[in-house]
Amino acid sequence: MNKFLCGKRIDRLGSIRLSMLLCTTIAVLAVAVTGTFIACEKSVSEPEFTAVESSAMFHSPGRGYVAPRTDGFLTTPDGTQLYYRIAGNGPDTVVALHGGPGLSASHLIDNWDFLAAGRTIIYYDQRGGGHSDLEVELTTERMVADLEAVREYFGLEELKLIGQSWGAMLASLYAIEHTDRVNRMVLVTPGPVAQNPFEVQFFETLMERQPPEVQAKLDSLAGEMLFGDNPVEACEQWFTINFSYYLHDPANIGKNKGNWCEGGEDSARQVFMTFGTVVGSLGPDWDFRPALSELSVPTLVVHGIADALPLGSSEGYAEIQGAELLILSDAGHYPWFEDAPKFFTPVNNFLRRADASLRGPAR
Repeated sequence: MNKFLCGKRIDRLGSIRLSMLLCTTIAVLAVAVTGTFIACEKSVSEPEFTAVESSAMFHSPGRGYVAPRTDGFLTTPDGTQLYYRIAGNGPDTVVALHGGPGLSASHLIDNWDFLAAGRTIIYYDQRGGGHSDLEVELTTERMVADLEAVREYFGLEELKLIGQSWGAMLASLYAIEHTDRVNRMVLVTPGPVAQNPFEVQFFETLMERQPPEVQAKLDSLAGEMLFGDNPVEACEQWFTINFSYYLHDPANIGKNKGNWCEGGEDSARQVFMTFGTVVGSLGPDWDFRPALSELSVPTLVVHGIADALPLGSSEGYAEIQGAELLILSDAGHYPWFEDAPKFFTPVNNFLRRADASLRGPAR
């Protein structure tokens, strides 16, 4: 039984889950009759997923988990409206942080349904992008405060976080400031842990991978995003082309089920401004490693060896005490496009672990 609904915790998230459960009762009954496997709730005492099971669920027609969803808006203490989406209705709750900054959560929620089997995943469009408010203060401090507002809004005593790229950087910044409120983190292909040398190396690698004609195409699309008649389409094309060079096989970008630039024309035109302003707020020569080395939070760092970001950067995040570093040999920045079982299996199992012996600041 869903302990959020049957135990003491009947809160905002519980009521949302209840409505989702009512809406999906018929679907669940149909699943029971047809025998289609859907992991609605998993106990932490159950066996962990294997790569074979993950591969079957992810690739076999009719067997993949399709999570029930709901959405809404919440208001932060500074009055910013954040758009959120919830996938799944299981008792284990995870907050997912998308990349960017300036993009929407769509490129995660539409690709990560497998992780919603047996749990509830809360996604939200970060300020300055997607369906959330655009004309707002854009700093990393505000981004961290927004994540705290999400925790409070949904009544979560502590957070399980999964962040990808910039989202992994945001999760790390939150953990540095609110260590006692983080249960565990998954940092998927995190953005540069330090400006020098890793951000510099990243841009150098990307320029080496992209031939001049591709760079010219990206420049043209950037102009369309800012001044053209269809900025959303130009935005989708820009990120699809650009991100393909972050991968082991650029063709795998075609497996994306979501949108990079969801939210409308104004949001698409603002992507670059949001990115530059937020990252710029980190200041010159930023370096997360000294603060991360003082943390003791159960953490899984995932690195695709073909990523444009160097392995040394991910190793910097793995300086968190007790952290595990998972290196995927046939994947880049978006490993679920390239080797879904080898990505989802360890991430899913790590999120399900009950061991919370590593907690709080290091002593």
